[in-house]
Amino acid sequence: MSVRRATVEDAEAGAALLTAALPDGLATAAGVRHRLTTTPRKARYVAWIEELDCTPRGWATCGLDWMSARPGDASCQIGVHPDHRGKGVGTSLWEPVDGQLRAIGRALQSPRIRP
Repeated sequence: MSVRRATVEDAEAGAALLTAALPDGLATAAGVRHRLTTTPRKARYVAWIEELDCTPRGWATCGLDWMSARPGDASCQIGVHPDHRGKGVGTSLWEPVDGQLRAIGRALQSPRIRP
């Protein structure tokens, strides 16, 4: 199990993971690539990918919500491919998300958890 920072080269895998993990949403490689490359630095946005034997299993993001009317709001998301749930993937992705929240001085206020 390996968690690392995602790069634009991971956009296809990220979109596929988000589509499988969160089927009520819409994720495209172009959208993931756009978010990774255009989010303002002040947002301190980071994405991570979790892999096992080069197979992407989970995706997470965290940063300040720079478009919010309330300064300092943070937004985080963790998605695990349904075939890999219950194997510690979400837990392994939580560690860097929690670290980023602490680094930007935020705490998770209202988690939204979807199976």
